Amino acid sequence: LSSSSAASDVYKRQVLVAPYLYAPSVSGNAGIEGVSANFDYSVEELASGLNAGGMGYLQWQRGVDFYYIEGLGLRYKDRISAFLDRLLNVELGLFEIGYGRNYCLFRVEHTDQNCSFIVSPYAGLRHTRLDLSIRLNEGGLEGVLLALSGFPDVYQAEERWFDPVIGIFTQYKFNNHFSFYTKLDAAGFGVGYSDYWNVMAVMNLQATSRWSVAAGYRKANFDAAPGGGNKIKLKLKGEGPVVGLTYTF
Repeated sequence: LSSSSAASDVYKRQVLVAPYLYAPSVSGNAGIEGVSANFDYSVEELASGLNAGGMGYLQWQRGVDFYYIEGLGLRYKDRISAFLDRLLNVELGLFEIGYGRNYCLFRVEHTDQNCSFIVSPYAGLRHTRLDLSIRLNEGGLEGVLLALSGFPDVYQAEERWFDPVIGIFTQYKFNNHFSFYTKLDAAGFGVGYSDYWNVMAVMNLQATSRWSVAAGYRKANFDAAPGGGNKIKLKLKGEGPVVGLTYTF
C-alpha cells in the first residue's frame, strides 16, 4: 500500500471535468404535513416530466491528494397515481465539496503509470436544497368539494440542510486504454434531515490523452424525513445506466 509513490507516477497536478447523464427508473413516496403520494416511474415516464436537469463532477489532483466538487439538480413536474389525481412538483439540488487521497495497492508493467489498482477514500460536506409541492386536485367535482370544505388543495414546503459525506473510489487499469471504476458513498448518518447512499460501476475508455468516455450502472437511495423545522418526507430509489465524458487539463 503506497500513497507517496503514487504521487510520482500515478497522479500529478491536474484538473478533471466530468459532465454525465444518469437515466434511472425511480420509485418512492413524497409527503408534506401528512399528505402523501406514492410514485413509480420508468425512465420514459420520468423524462416526460423532467423540466430541467444537470449533473457534473470536478476534481483537482495534487499528487496523491485531490479536492472535488459534485453537483446534481433537477426540476420535475408530473401526475402521480394516488387516491386522487395529484400533481407533484419537485426541485432537488445537491452540491457537494470534499477532499480525498489516492493509494496505489499494487503495480504491474502493462500500463504507462505502472499502477493497476488505486483506492481513493474521501470525505466531504453536502448541501441539499429541496422544494416540494403536492396539489390534491386540478378541477372537477373533487376540486369544488375541496374548495367548499375549506381544506387547502396545495401543500408545499422548501427545505435546506447540510449532511456529512464519506465515500471511496476504486480504479483498476487493464491497460493504457481501458479501466474499471467503482464509487460507493453515503451521507447523512442521522446528523441532518436525510440519509443517502449511492453505488456506481463504470467502464472507462481513454480515447485521447485528454478525453475519456465512460458507461456503466448506478443505484441510489435518498431518504429525507421530517423533523425539527423540516416538513418534507421524500423517499427515492433510483437505478439505471449512466454515461459521461471526462476532460483532463
